[in-house]
Amino acid sequence: MARIKGMFFYKNSSFEQLTNNLLFMSSFASAYP
Repeated sequence: MARIKGMFFYKNSSFEQLTNNLLFMSSFASAYP
């Protein structure tokens, strides 16, 4: 059970990091047109 929970949290954190990267890239691109 703990392993599944850890995998879920790992996936969640990696997905959050991906969205953060996308937001950063989009803001960077909009700052420098």
